[in-house]
Amino acid sequence: MKLIKSLLRKRRKKESLFKYLMSILHLWLGLLSSIVIFIVCLTGSIYAFKNQIIDAWNYDKVNIAPQNKPFLTYDSLRTIFLNEGMEITQLVIPNQPDKSLQVTFSKPKTKEMGNYYVNPYTGEILGKGDYSLESFFRIVLDIHRTLMISRAGKQIVGASILIFVFMLLSGLVLW
Repeated sequence: MKLIKSLLRKRRKKESLFKYLMSILHLWLGLLSSIVIFIVCLTGSIYAFKNQIIDAWNYDKVNIAPQNKPFLTYDSLRTIFLNEGMEITQLVIPNQPDKSLQVTFSKPKTKEMGNYYVNPYTGEILGKGDYSLESFFRIVLDIHRTLMISRAGKQIVGASILIFVFMLLSGLVLW
């Protein structure tokens, strides 16, 4: 109570009490929530470009020379993989002629699963993708969602987001 009274004594004469209290709240809540909001925004920005970063990491397998002929059919790709003892479980077809196919496969005999990049024109298997960055992106997503503090972190992030919304509204009032 003493703090509020001392703040009220310091306010300017022409300023309304409501506007003054809003400016004090805006200042202190902004200082409290800004670190968490900065971390959430930074990690969200990094995670938004996950696919592009992984494609750049696998540049030699993702990018191919475009050819002036159509892509191989699914049946011909399936035959290539069946000859290798693999079954296609997922096929990602790019919308650009200079990108390779991503084929997820399983080996029924050994229960092994994996992902190959394949030239869509020739059916040549270019190799397995290097997904060593996946663990990095799991950490980035965990920081984004929970600050790596599990339940308490989720509450902290949620509270900071609510404070940020209040900051936006009080900023409009103060403006």
